[in-house]
Amino acid sequence: MAKICPYCGNTMEDYHLVCANCGGPYPNQNGTSPMNSQPMYHGSAPMSSQPIYNGQPYNPYVRPVDMNVGWGWVVLGFFIPIAGWILYAVFMHTKPNTAKYAGIAGIIGFIVNCIILALE
Repeated sequence: MAKICPYCGNTMEDYHLVCANCGGPYPNQNGTSPMNSQPMYHGSAPMSSQPIYNGQPYNPYVRPVDMNVGWGWVVLGFFIPIAGWILYAVFMHTKPNTAKYAGIAGIIGFIVNCIILALE
């Protein structure tokens, strides 16, 4: 049988000591609370002041993504196609636009080299 939180009205399992919604303690059978008599949060949890990085909340566990294109890498990928493919694999997660264009330049450079060799 589920219990009802006396602070927010949320349903709680019998084995819970505090409400998962508001953090309020549920009283024991003798009427005493196993913890403080006040809930930890009234309503929603407090907002923490997170630093902002490029308009998004900063998460130290996620690397920032660079959306700019490194055109030098793209030119290198065109003239040395294998380098373009390697750059694609290296920059795929941290610099997606550079990776995309370096990979495309590697493919185009490979095709151009094949055409030039076929015409000779």
